[in-house]
Amino acid sequence: MSGRFPPRIRRVRSVVDTAIDDVAANANGPVELSLGCDSFDVVVTLRYPGNLPPLPDSSPKKVMVEEQSFVSGLSGYLSGLHADRIERSAKGEDCEIRLVFRL
Repeated sequence: MSGRFPPRIRRVRSVVDTAIDDVAANANGPVELSLGCDSFDVVVTLRYPGNLPPLPDSSPKKVMVEEQSFVSGLSGYLSGLHADRIERSAKGEDCEIRLVFRL
């Protein structure tokens, strides 16, 4: 069924599934998930009581390496496995993680 969705949407789902797994391990209660989108972005927000998990700050940057040109291709591939922007905040035990994906 996932083959019906465009690659961008499959990327969002994969990253969100991973984030939910990471958050569930650090949550001390229910995880609230909200989703919003427009023509440019998809924003997924996770709110829960607990601790912030170690998540990457953003997608890896493409860096050219002269001796190993394949690294650029690998970096581009890996950048598809992360949100374009991640915002994290915690006030006491109230945690919030916003994942922003550019379409």
